[in-house]
Amino acid sequence: MISAATLKESGNEAYQQAKKYEKDHNKELIEQWRARQYAAAEAEAKEKEKAKAAATATAAAADAKSKTDTKSPAPAAAAKSDTKSDTKTAAPKPAAAASGSGGAAANPESAWREKAWQRYKDAEEYYTQAIDINCKDQFLNATLFANRSLVHIELGNYGKAIADCETALTKPRADTIKGKALYRAALASKKLFKHVQALAYVKRGLDSPWKDSKETKPLEQLKKEVTIRYTPHD
Repeated sequence: MISAATLKESGNEAYQQAKKYEKDHNKELIEQWRARQYAAAEAEAKEKEKAKAAATATAAAADAKSKTDTKSPAPAAAAKSDTKSDTKTAAPKPAAAASGSGGAAANPESAWREKAWQRYKDAEEYYTQAIDINCKDQFLNATLFANRSLVHIELGNYGKAIADCETALTKPRADTIKGKALYRAALASKKLFKHVQALAYVKRGLDSPWKDSKETKPLEQLKKEVTIRYTPHD
């Protein structure tokens, strides 16, 4: 039989892999944006060069026409007619083609979201199996509930996340993870627009003597965010 500790590690691995999918996707989006910016700048530079060349050619043609008019006044009308004809038959600038050359890249949203979602679901299942074992290590049990609460937040199951945090807080020897549990409960409450409840969890976290110093900053930041969004009708 697989131990709760082993299932916990499998859950942690699945969660981290899901986060990596998200990180890699964000990196890919940044690279795609940079490529589009470069292509747009390159196309704009080419258009400016074409416009400059066209202006130079037009100026040269006008200068040549002026000299011809000075030397031979009689055929000036014919020359003018030829110039109009040339203008009408000139090829249009390929501006439209250039702007369309950087067409939208294939949308990778569906693929990466599906992969990340599946790994989050795998993590949820691993943690659930470990919790169901109900091992004698109460600290491990508290950690499992706290970890599953984080997965629930990623999956949008905010009510379940709060319930898991509350369960984690009741476990013996759970002092070292209570700060995380309270922060996650507050975060899930915020997602549900339960601002008063979120602030209550934050206050418990900041007032607790056993909180980790690393958890103070996230709790304070969350407090600011919730306070800004809080309304009397909450």
